[in-house]
Amino acid sequence: MPSRWQEIVDNGAKVRPDTVIDVWIGGWPGSQAELAKATKAGFHTVLSAPFYLNIISYGADWPKYYQVEPANFTGGEKAEASGLLTGVKACLWTEWIDGTNLIARGWPRAAAVAERGWSPKEVRSLADAQKRIHALRCRLLDRGIDAEPIGTCGNEGCDDTPPQSVPGFGGYCPREWVPAYSPPSYSA
Repeated sequence: MPSRWQEIVDNGAKVRPDTVIDVWIGGWPGSQAELAKATKAGFHTVLSAPFYLNIISYGADWPKYYQVEPANFTGGEKAEASGLLTGVKACLWTEWIDGTNLIARGWPRAAAVAERGWSPKEVRSLADAQKRIHALRCRLLDRGIDAEPIGTCGNEGCDDTPPQSVPGFGGYCPREWVPAYSPPSYSA
């Protein structure tokens, strides 16, 4: 299947019926009309518009990715049932991303996008997602993979779940609190 950006449909170009359309413009909810147009025309779609991880914001930004429901557009349930809503895609442009922050910026945000893509619509709890994504972050750090903190629930749209008494609920992993100190070795 060939893949094309949404402009090919927007501009009325003749497109093969087996083309997958990447809806990448409009953010959210702006891309809802683009999804409706492409799926109504019978094209398979991938949604990337609300999942640009390079957009710099203050604080915990993973909830905005997690809260997007890809099938929430006119005709979305029909498109999903018929397999036209093919998936989601996390993207990074390189205005603010390079080799020094690519991995840390992508993780664990990409996990929020992935979980949104494979989870049923009914799975919506930011507090529950925060626990899973935090656990992933700690596993990544344990394996030597840089990943940014995700912040704490109670901010940025999380529900009213009272703070949990679990290690790392504040956004830090247990290994970050254990100093890895070894005395310097001096050579003459």
